[in-house]
Amino acid sequence: MKSQYPLEPYQYSDLLSSYRILELLTGKPTEPIRCFLHTVHWPNCPKFEAVSYAWGDPNTKTPIHCHGKRLDITTNLHSALLRLRYEYQSRFLWADAICTNQSNNQERGTQVAQMRKIYEAAVLVWVGSDGEVPQAKVASVAVTKISDAICEKLGISMSDLSKYSDMYNDFVFKNRDRLPRPEDITLGDEATWESLVWLYSQPYYTRVWVVQEINSNPLRIVYCGAERMDWDRLQLVAGYIIAESAWSKKYGFSKAYCWWGGRMTASGFSRAENWLQMMYLASNFDCSDLRDQIFGLSGLIKSTEGANLLRPDYSKTTREVYRDSVEAAFLDFQNTDILNYTPGTEMARSWPAGNTKVVWKIDKEANILHLTGVIADILKLVEPYNENYFCNSKLESEDGRQSLNESWSRIFRTVQTNESHIPVARATLTALATSISFGLDENADPADEKQLLLNFVAYLNIALEAETFNRCIPADLATEAAKGDGKAFGKPVWDFDYLEFTLFITTGGLLGCTTAINKLEDIVFIPLGSTYPLILRPEDSHYTIRGFAFVYQRMIGKVPTASESVEIW
Repeated sequence: MKSQYPLEPYQYSDLLSSYRILELLTGKPTEPIRCFLHTVHWPNCPKFEAVSYAWGDPNTKTPIHCHGKRLDITTNLHSALLRLRYEYQSRFLWADAICTNQSNNQERGTQVAQMRKIYEAAVLVWVGSDGEVPQAKVASVAVTKISDAICEKLGISMSDLSKYSDMYNDFVFKNRDRLPRPEDITLGDEATWESLVWLYSQPYYTRVWVVQEINSNPLRIVYCGAERMDWDRLQLVAGYIIAESAWSKKYGFSKAYCWWGGRMTASGFSRAENWLQMMYLASNFDCSDLRDQIFGLSGLIKSTEGANLLRPDYSKTTREVYRDSVEAAFLDFQNTDILNYTPGTEMARSWPAGNTKVVWKIDKEANILHLTGVIADILKLVEPYNENYFCNSKLESEDGRQSLNESWSRIFRTVQTNESHIPVARATLTALATSISFGLDENADPADEKQLLLNFVAYLNIALEAETFNRCIPADLATEAAKGDGKAFGKPVWDFDYLEFTLFITTGGLLGCTTAINKLEDIVFIPLGSTYPLILRPEDSHYTIRGFAFVYQRMIGKVPTASESVEIW
């Protein structure tokens, strides 16, 4: 096989503000890939299509002919080119691994800065090759059947879906109570569901680069193996699968990437000025180079004061890139929200510290952030908990409810060590319900506390054994909770693995929830300009950030005025 290819490697010429496009030469399926690279300039460039794909294993390469010389590319890209190649005419494409000299950091930065514009051309999505046992055809047919069934049930046509820029939030989630149940859709045997699991388990969906590529152009053509699919259908079905965690678990999608596929065009990715929200959403996506967690979104970001700090520059270390993004966020937003980037709640209610501006200084040589704020309290009691407690898949299974009963019994034992009330006081349950949900309802809107409490108690009535529920919940509140919706509490939540969170009580009796695993003696710190308090861990003469928190009494009360500067590494 390798004897078909020249030994002399292809050498890139220098590239400044221009870019290259790939001319994929004609060939039959069994013939080697041959191509030319053309240097072109804006705006006088020929028509081309940009390929959105996952690199695949960087250590597994396949050679191609480029200007008659050898160029090694990843096997997945090679498969994509074989599928996209025309037999009787050249095809003009852009694929980053070929069109950008990956060994030249300066060129990489320049090309990354142009990628949004490049992908404004037609986007060709390469999900991946077919399986050893062919799956793509069956999966493609299933996607069509499910999307047609959804549209029929909701009384719309597939063409109507193009008006929903955020497919999941604006269409699937808003109509979640009207969606057809999976068992009402005629799909055939179990193998059909298995093919869908295979389709949505492709690594393509998890790439952070895909976020920018997909959101740059609504014209997206999807290829998987020999099949060609419609992007709107693919995304609609992904959103449908995650809309109900019990369905996702029942049909085997727990380890698939439906959430990523369904949320790819979330509205947060189109709000260029609110790039913090964009980075929060993208933090769930993967990249092989951690710097690309920032650079991979550069074409979607609109920064004012911090633009130079966010410009792609691969001569920077990962630490420098992340530190510069913190400084850019401080300059653009005048708050500390970028420090909240541990997995957690994506929207915030108003609170007193949010009316102030961040006071900060960065020592770049020592890599120390100085923040001014208030040390509010110290964690005295801590209990881990997990957002998957609220999945309907747990509530609807006997094993799930048994696990929930054990977990909540442990939590209530800890809560009751801080008070003499048996059952737990209404005020404590309100604080617990509000902290767990970060003050938000199932639509991520500021919640009515009374309704939130009733939903929480209704949830506990499902999750707990009767003996545990009656011991922990006041009888009058249990009666009132008949007006609550137990399956609405803790939503939205999906069927995948969440990181552990922590419920805590401070030495001053404050109850709250953090977005990380915390321990006794961690500190509640309220920086000026913060949306949420930070949890800090003392480390000799400085602190490290250990998540952010919702602290019930602090979020609805006044913030102490005395402040001090702390050093954070």
